[in-house]
Formats: sequence, C-alpha cells, structure tokens
Amino acid sequence: MDIREAIRTANDLRLTPVEVPEWGMTLHLRQLNVGERLELFRVLGDDANKDKLLYVVAILFTACDPDGKRLFTLEDYDLLNAKNGEVILRLGREAAKLNKLVGEPIEEAKKN
Repeated sequence: MDIREAIRTANDLRLTPVEVPEWGMTLHLRQLNVGERLELFRVLGDDANKDKLLYVVAILFTACDPDGKRLFTLEDYDLLNAKNGEVILRLGREAAKLNKLVGEPIEEAKKN
C-alpha cells in the first residue's frame, strides 16, 4: 500500500463513549476532521451566534452513534440548550477536551 492510500484509509478519528445516566444511555463523542473543526470555529466566530454556548455547539458537532454518524445539526441547539445544565457541561467539557477546543483556537475564532 502506498503512503497516500495508507493515510486515506487510516481510521484516525477517535470515538469516546460517555455514560449519561440522566438520559439512560451511553452517548458517543468523536473527534472532528479538519473541515468540521473549521466549520465549528466559523459558527462560534459568527456574530449571529455570539450568544451560543461553546459546550452546546461542541456537543452538536461531536455527538454521534457508535458508528461515528453525527446525531445533531445546528438546528438542534435549542433541544440541547433546554437540557440539564450539569449534563451539558459534563458532555461539553468532554467534547472540548477530545478535540482540544479550549484556549487559543476558540478565542481566535471569536475575535474574527
């Protein structure tokens, strides 16, 4: 196999199962690819979204089924925003940690 094919077929986006007893389930969170990461930064940097919480948006982008298929779209923001704040905080922190979404990259996105 050549190098290009090895890179193309590498499964390098990690899934992390997170127990959510309040919802009676295990939710999976996944690492974002480059395009998804850029889109998340674009959403967070958009003035129209200035009141959206990073952790809710991070969950929208990273929550997936066990096969890695995304569960939510941006239109689901209000659905998650209406849930238990402690649950969202816990999941959002895990999503941010998994994707290194804290600190400088987020601050830069919000400035632009």
